[in-house]
Amino acid sequence: MSAGEWIAIISGISGAIVAIIGVIISGLTARSAARKDEISSLRDAIAILQVENERMQKRIQSLEIEIQEREQRILFLETSLREQTQARAEREETIHKMEVEIMTLQDQVRTLQNKESAATDEILSD
Repeated sequence: MSAGEWIAIISGISGAIVAIIGVIISGLTARSAARKDEISSLRDAIAILQVENERMQKRIQSLEIEIQEREQRILFLETSLREQTQARAEREETIHKMEVEIMTLQDQVRTLQNKESAATDEILSD
């Protein structure tokens, strides 16, 4: 084999090696670009999720404040109901006492009327 043939064979082999290395580099570059796109996409997704998280945190805080306000309102209503129930029971007790007093007074009036009637009958019969 002549030197020219050797040079041609070596050139062919080196061209093939360069082509293979080129394919490998382009594959790695494409993969690197894909990873960069994936990373960029993930960063965008993270940014969107962070914004959504902040919005949800604000909503949760708003709902917690609303719940606290409702609990305070319920507590106020329960206290008011308890006070009204107690006042009603006291009024009913007062009414019962007054009814008893009225019956006692009616008995006393009847007793006095009977005594007056007896005294009048006694005076008239004398």
